Amino acid sequence: MSEKLSARLDMQWRVIDGRPDSDGFTFVLPEQIDELRALESFLAQAQADVEALRNKYSEILYGVATKHPGESRHETALRYILERENRSSGPTSAALPEHLRGASR
Repeated sequence: MSEKLSARLDMQWRVIDGRPDSDGFTFVLPEQIDELRALESFLAQAQADVEALRNKYSEILYGVATKHPGESRHETALRYILERENRSSGPTSAALPEHLRGASR
């Protein structure tokens, strides 16, 4: 959440005609305050969720010690996962995305 929004939510709210004041902020009606606080909470949670997903994805990518030639770490990680998941169901190349089929191990 932006520092300006956070600071604004902590201030005493006043009702004016909707034009920006001298510092560039537009004051809101009292009934909008709860909505802004809910948005603030939603944005904070979304940021936390994105950071958690970023950390999990990085953990998977950096679990790949050596990537395949011509592949990104993402592609090699995907290959490893799909090969492992499909090991018991026969040939793995059919389950691999087209761009990963036939790449050397």
